[in-house]
Amino acid sequence: YAYPAAAPPSGSHYTSRSRSRSRGRVTRGGAGDAKFTCRFFIGIDNEEEFRVCRRIIGANGQKMKNIVSRSGGDAKLRLRGAGSGYNERDTHQESPEPLQLCISCPTHDGYEIARREAEALLLEVYREYDTWCADKGRPNRAPKIHYTEKHHAGDGRQRSNSGSRRRRNRSRGRGGGG
Repeated sequence: YAYPAAAPPSGSHYTSRSRSRSRGRVTRGGAGDAKFTCRFFIGIDNEEEFRVCRRIIGANGQKMKNIVSRSGGDAKLRLRGAGSGYNERDTHQESPEPLQLCISCPTHDGYEIARREAEALLLEVYREYDTWCADKGRPNRAPKIHYTEKHHAGDGRQRSNSGSRRRRNRSRGRGGGG
């Protein structure tokens, strides 16, 4: 599942074109080709009873669309990996990687808003999962928030927020001692 763009219906007469809706804005630093990205590792399997993907996406994609809207419309969100139902462009199959929510945005401000909103959404889903597991008598509990960031400067080099070339790994507690 990828938001905000949707592919044309299969067998349609539309010509193939980029699904990108980026407006080519210049980022805060002035680099027109910069891209800010992160991946949240969900840590919960998309099983039929709990349906974590549906809880992240929302009815008709509304939760993801809200994040895109709040970020100024330039952020792209994609739920990918095992159980996501998203087929990779190169293989036309679902990735065997763990379930993850990927965010990319050409503007730093839009990226930060999308990342914070996605984190808040995941914390909500994790609380729902903890409650669901407790109600079902399952010992499982939601993981801590875990994500990696990788930013590409307009000159084609990779950078973290600090300007170095390393990738940032972050894990955060869910508050409340979990």
